[in-house]
Amino acid sequence: MDYIDIISGHGKGLRSQGLRVLLLLLSVPYRLIVSLRNYAYDLGLLSQKRCSVPVFCVGNITAGGTGKTPMVIWLCRYLQSKGLKVALLSRGYKSKDSSGLNDEMLLLQAALPHTGFFIGSDRYTNALKATSQGYQVIVMDDGYQHRRLYRNVNILMVDALCPFGYGKILPAGLLRESLPGIKRAHIAVLTRSDVVTPDTISQISNKVQSIKQMPLLTTRHAPSALFDSKGQEKPLSTLQNRKVTAFCSIGNPMGFIATLEKSGANVTGRYFFDDHSEYDQERAGIIRQLSQDAPDQLLVTTEKDWVKLSQCPDVAGIERLLWLRIELDIISGEPELKNLVDNTLNMN
Repeated sequence: MDYIDIISGHGKGLRSQGLRVLLLLLSVPYRLIVSLRNYAYDLGLLSQKRCSVPVFCVGNITAGGTGKTPMVIWLCRYLQSKGLKVALLSRGYKSKDSSGLNDEMLLLQAALPHTGFFIGSDRYTNALKATSQGYQVIVMDDGYQHRRLYRNVNILMVDALCPFGYGKILPAGLLRESLPGIKRAHIAVLTRSDVVTPDTISQISNKVQSIKQMPLLTTRHAPSALFDSKGQEKPLSTLQNRKVTAFCSIGNPMGFIATLEKSGANVTGRYFFDDHSEYDQERAGIIRQLSQDAPDQLLVTTEKDWVKLSQCPDVAGIERLLWLRIELDIISGEPELKNLVDNTLNMN
């Protein structure tokens, strides 16, 4: 039985109900620890450390993919357009070696060649390293729950497909902390807003604004380029009305499916690996089998997956294998975001 089916309530029957009760009990100590830690920072019992340059944080209150990586790319490029030397701090979650480079970092390094990367769990120490090397502004990736390093701006990512983690703390739901944590945000970014109804957008906005009044952007994950396994760019129209088997190892695979379908693809097959999975021989065999089982279909994955797959010759050589580059397209609220950044930088 799928974990999401259980926590979302879609799973029925006594077994699902029993598992939900168990997960709820397991969430109690996690919720207590997170709440006490947040209270300690809020009351000043634990102190935040400041560095000498502005710090922007991109994060979320739910586990899984909310679109942080495209937002980080947008923000770093915007800051660099101001002539600033930008440093990016990341924890390096689930990296395959001591370097801390995971799939997200490899993707970000390719997209942001003029950015300094500082990887590790001690964000404050890395911030000091960055400033000592002359970096003028810091972007902290996935740092919303990291309270030790003071940030000037918290950008909260909210996924329109699952905005509030089914209303429960991990592991009973997908919330990393309770909803009052939204109060720490300075601006909210609603991602994948093009795949839900206006009514849903309004409901999410009202919920966020009831916790804290702040600007809320609406955005979509816009396909910007399509490539084959040899690195040749293909027109995005290649996906139109084509049968597609999609596979990926990202936090929100259904968001990827929604993007493919909005691009005109007929997604008839799907295979999801755990978030940040490495493509070892077993997983490579699964992908080859997917290709053999559907010889009339395209095999499509994400750019984040491709940075790992490209190192796996047995998979990278599949002719019908394509990967999709996705960028953040701001539908509404871009002036508010730019004004917030500019005011923080004292550039207005």
